[in-house]
Amino acid sequence: MATTAEKPVPAPKPKAKAKTKLTDAQEIAKAKIAEAQEKAKAVYAKGAEAFGDVKGFTKDNLDAVVESGKVFGGGLKALGNDYVAGGKGAFAMVEADIKGLADIKSPADFVKYQSGILGRNIELSMAFGTKHVDTVYKLAKDTAAPLSRRMSEVAKSLKTA
Repeated sequence: MATTAEKPVPAPKPKAKAKTKLTDAQEIAKAKIAEAQEKAKAVYAKGAEAFGDVKGFTKDNLDAVVESGKVFGGGLKALGNDYVAGGKGAFAMVEADIKGLADIKSPADFVKYQSGILGRNIELSMAFGTKHVDTVYKLAKDTAAPLSRRMSEVAKSLKTA
């Protein structure tokens, strides 16, 4: 008896389905890549916007520091000019005081003259000190004003953000 073993016939491979699956995978990959590119563009745009904000923020801060420096420099110049004028006036007073010493005839006149000079110089020193304390206080306040304004602007922008 001869038996012929029937060989099972292999099922034909569906080439069309394989191509469809490959095409579908390619389409999905293209879609995911496009989506990733869009997300990257959005992140880049946000980063560029943030950088622009930081750039403007830094520029405004620098402008406030420069303005404050100009105010401070101008104030120091005025203060220095005032000191120079005060020094010239003091030199003129010393010169007059020395000439006044020539007119002294007695030790009592000398003591009286020296007491007068001392009293005048103490009064002038107090007035000079008071004037310059006020000037330095005003200078410090004016110097801090641009920085204070900038800090207020920053605080407002942080509250709104």
